[in-house]
Amino acid sequence: MNAVTPAAYDPSTFDHAAFHELLPGVPDEQRYDGWVPEKQKRFLIALARGLSVTKACAIVRLSRQSAYALRDSARGAAFALGWNAAQLRARDVLADELMDRALNGVRETVTDDDGRVTTRHRQDNNLAWRMLSRLDRRADAACTETGAAAARLAAADFEQLLDLIGRDAAPARAGLFLAARIDRAGMEATPDDLAPIRALARADRWLRTRVDEAQPLDTADLDPADRARWTGEQWARAEAAGLVQLAPPEPAAPDTPPDCQLRQPGQGADAMPDPDNPDDEPVWWDSGEERWLTRFPPPDHYFGHEEGEYGDAGYWRTLDADEVVAVEAPGRAQTEASLPAVNAAREAWFAARLAEAEALRAAAPSALQTSLPASEGQGAGARASTRRRTTH
Repeated sequence: MNAVTPAAYDPSTFDHAAFHELLPGVPDEQRYDGWVPEKQKRFLIALARGLSVTKACAIVRLSRQSAYALRDSARGAAFALGWNAAQLRARDVLADELMDRALNGVRETVTDDDGRVTTRHRQDNNLAWRMLSRLDRRADAACTETGAAAARLAAADFEQLLDLIGRDAAPARAGLFLAARIDRAGMEATPDDLAPIRALARADRWLRTRVDEAQPLDTADLDPADRARWTGEQWARAEAAGLVQLAPPEPAAPDTPPDCQLRQPGQGADAMPDPDNPDDEPVWWDSGEERWLTRFPPPDHYFGHEEGEYGDAGYWRTLDADEVVAVEAPGRAQTEASLPAVNAAREAWFAARLAEAEALRAAAPSALQTSLPASEGQGAGARASTRRRTTH
């Protein structure tokens, strides 16, 4: 009989050398399923480079079943978005592979009825072309498939999404990531376009409150004036119902050096003044495009974006990687310096909540005794007295 029988994939034979930068350099933090943020990031990079799910799992040394389980869980909502974006990024890799097959063909092993094995060459790639067409339809701006627009936007800023996943951000952060790009693209969002954002919001809500929004919320016992006596379950229901909003205290503002004029990204600052003005800083943050710009001449072997040529009025360019590291170094140093104070404030805040809960538990018996009617207390005493007489 004739059959195309692909060899079973053996993870031990996979050449990791070609993807050595994806391998872990230090032991990962332990979680119950092993999918720490760094492994999620390496897995998505591997998918974006055209590797299969099986090979990507071999790189991070985790099972395919656990990858699918994470993708379908609330905690993996951002991971699922990255998965779809990585598949779109892999289109170019698949197209190159198909071109190679079209030019050079593929080798197939044919086993005859008498047991003879024959190797033949042929140029049939219908299945691969169908796969590429499917990905092209998802990449098409006119595609109306639910989640397609979200995958396109995430694929366009794939590195930023990987950074978000690598920092183990909550699903709500991924939702904000998508919403900002829909707004910036000037898209008129349809209900299908917003479905992934709503799914991320639901996942975030479930992780924080463990309350299913499909279930009706009972708020009859949630009196904000009596919130000091609420249980943890009542606080979760109150947050899910929108009665309260839980948030940590504002971190202490770090001391800013007096000569620091550069505005760091993420601090809500607008762009620096017009670069045509020579009195302005030569490096500034463009909050609209979220990038650093400068009027300095480009370094050797510069491959960034330039507006005009150096020496022209209004010339500017983006920073290269080394320049970005240098200009953001003060901000990173300030953040690192403020961490001890912020961590101390966090521990103090949660310690105060625990102390408040202990105080409420300690006060509960006395409050219950005070609330009992006098007649009930006397009746209890009389019954106790009667029991003592019966015992004698």
